[in-house]
Amino acid sequence: MTARRTEGGSRFLYESFDAAAARIEANERVAEERWAGLGYRLGLIEATLERLEKRIWVGVYGVAAFLLAQMAETVWTCRGFVPVFCDQYSPSSRPDMAAIHSDEFKRDVVRIAQTSGLTWRQVASDLGVGLSTLNKWVKMVSDEAGPPDSDQNLLRENERLRRENRILKEERELLRLPENLAQRSTGGVNEWQRKLL
Repeated sequence: MTARRTEGGSRFLYESFDAAAARIEANERVAEERWAGLGYRLGLIEATLERLEKRIWVGVYGVAAFLLAQMAETVWTCRGFVPVFCDQYSPSSRPDMAAIHSDEFKRDVVRIAQTSGLTWRQVASDLGVGLSTLNKWVKMVSDEAGPPDSDQNLLRENERLRRENRILKEERELLRLPENLAQRSTGGVNEWQRKLL
């Protein structure tokens, strides 16, 4: 409240209220609050844009790194930095269509797969053939080769022993049968026993 006037008059006991100044002061406060809110929102937008810009640059750097890696791999395989056996079988030397491979190529791939110590998936990928194709070639080469001579001898011996074992089991069963029949019979020799004797 304002101070009381000392001069007389009942109607004007207090100083008159300055409405225009109060309005201006209120408008200034509202404008300051609005500017503060806009400043806060502008700060949030700038922070979001910075994060978005960082993500975009990460994506750009990722794509650039991928392209550089692809170029390095191409240079690596084309310049002979791979083992000698991979040069002649590199996927880049094959046409995009399904290739017809020679028997020598198939035998070499199978030999590499079996002796390199790598997984078949890695060998197939390195030589530009499918894993299922490599599996078919391994089966084909092993079928062509057949078992070694020592295995052939073992197989023949095994078959002979199985035959002999089967014959001996049958003879043993036949010899046991008359004993069982003789024990069951109450006396005398049965016709079955006569045939065996």
